[in-house]
Amino acid sequence: ETGEKEEVVTVWSHELRGFRTEDARKVHHLDGNSDISKHVTSPLEVVYKEHVLNMETEYGRIDIWDVKERDETPGYEDGLRLGLAPQDPRWFSYEDASPCRLLFLDGVLHMANQTDRVFHETLVHPAMFAHPSPKSVGILGGGDGGSLREVLKHKSVTDVTMVELDEKVVSVSKEYLPEISDCSDIVGSKLNCFDDDRLSLIFTDAFAYVKDKKEENGKFDVLVADVNQPENQDEYTDADTVNALVESLSPLGVLVINAGEAPMIVDPRADKGMQPKREAFTKLLEAHPKIASIFVFEDAQSGYVDPVAFLVACRDSSCRKNWYGQTDEINYQVFDRLQPMKSKKPALIQFDGATQRSYQVPPRAWETVYCRREPEPFECAYRGLDMTKELFEYYPKNEDES
Repeated sequence: ETGEKEEVVTVWSHELRGFRTEDARKVHHLDGNSDISKHVTSPLEVVYKEHVLNMETEYGRIDIWDVKERDETPGYEDGLRLGLAPQDPRWFSYEDASPCRLLFLDGVLHMANQTDRVFHETLVHPAMFAHPSPKSVGILGGGDGGSLREVLKHKSVTDVTMVELDEKVVSVSKEYLPEISDCSDIVGSKLNCFDDDRLSLIFTDAFAYVKDKKEENGKFDVLVADVNQPENQDEYTDADTVNALVESLSPLGVLVINAGEAPMIVDPRADKGMQPKREAFTKLLEAHPKIASIFVFEDAQSGYVDPVAFLVACRDSSCRKNWYGQTDEINYQVFDRLQPMKSKKPALIQFDGATQRSYQVPPRAWETVYCRREPEPFECAYRGLDMTKELFEYYPKNEDES
């Protein structure tokens, strides 16, 4: 209407043509079920897509994309950077929002820089605070440096062993995602987390390393598995591998993994649903004589389409006291056990006492799907309160008066 030439905006989507076997679909990084397709190439609502890096290494493919969705708006940091005032129309435009940088390994979404701190705080700190004073920590995978950064915030940590398969993942992350491994604000650490004197960085297969290092059994107070979720990591269903993970823990040791997509209440029993390998891994832990407690929890802010589940396993039941601590107790532990930041900013943006309290009781879908096991676990008969039954007093230490 004004006579001015309007800018043409191009939006594109990519879909593979033809038919492929199930195995061929799994290995193609642009298959419709791949994370790259789901998050970048297929959806038209992703209006900004820049392929920053694609690299074939000895062990697989690394992709980095910058993306922005149509309904995305500037965030808090964008507002500060652009000096946006209230009512500024740029608050409502995706063009002024910073793109989200996504790291994919073999087509699987490994990390998003805008939600990196939320994901890695959720993966690391519930397990770290379940231990009374973790000194030796193992990290399987985690080549982007996010888990390492969170571990190094703990004053008690004296040594960290990180086992990453692909050296290129570390070098690419340091170059294209430097903020992930930035430890410059942590008192007592180096500018880059990978340069910290407490770190031993080993490039080999993480699960094979744990299985081979039998002489180091009982080494790790906390073991963080920052690798693929069980459905993309066959090692989680191998009894010998699971035994090696447990044996690598110290007597009070704690294991934590990214357990994949959280269950829904309409899901079938777990071994018949979308996460059968997670169920197999869980059963191996339940049957292991040296695992005393298992906790599952989920978080919806970790950068994935669906809420992400996490699993924590403890060798000693004493970790239950820490896990079920009161909000103020956990907040004090966060204050007392973490290094201060040079900038005086809070060390954590996601995890605190209230967050941990929300992890203590998983959503009901976990209980529902668990109780769909066959045969039904005996404890499932005690769900709810039968109002038709007579009440009586029970004293665990005095059976005569019960």
